[in-house]
Amino acid sequence: MRIVTGGNETCICTQGGKGGITFCNTGPSFFCCYRANGFCVTRTNNNNCGMVCNVCDGMWWACGYGGDFNCCGMASCVSAFGCESMCVCYFRYHIPTPAGMFSKKGNMVIYQTENNNDFAQWSGSGKHQALSALGAGRFPTGGIPWATCWGASKACHCYDNEGCIQNMPIGTGGHGPMPCPGVRDHATRGGNGGVRIKFIT
Repeated sequence: MRIVTGGNETCICTQGGKGGITFCNTGPSFFCCYRANGFCVTRTNNNNCGMVCNVCDGMWWACGYGGDFNCCGMASCVSAFGCESMCVCYFRYHIPTPAGMFSKKGNMVIYQTENNNDFAQWSGSGKHQALSALGAGRFPTGGIPWATCWGASKACHCYDNEGCIQNMPIGTGGHGPMPCPGVRDHATRGGNGGVRIKFIT
């Protein structure tokens, strides 16, 4: 983006973030799969579980530069405190928000997923929890999207619309898929990019 003020031209650049990578895992531990493929991991309980961050070989950090206030984004992570991929109630997801949106340097929203509940199928867990966590700031304004446990409106990531519809705020990372055997799953796309320009006179 080029901005011309008073005859002076300034170039402000922003980079897009890196989407996550999903592997088809037939073993019990997704942690081992990501560790073997060069991702940044931190072991917790034993060799088969811990935290995996979206930092790997060939990874780049989304940064903004050319302005007066420049900073880079953060990487999303997922932590599993139980080593079985099927025990999603042990999972914690860490989604970054952009600088200047919720706080000066951005923050990390952390939420837990559940096996099955009134608003999400097993493979749809995460969407409602992420949106609820984003709305639980200093001035909470909303809860979770409407759903019914008796109808077909529960979130299920086996449908294409769960991964295609934009529902995260600007610059905020999307949440990952839920492991569920024999069911196709989708992650949710992150928020659109944006540039904040503040004119000072």
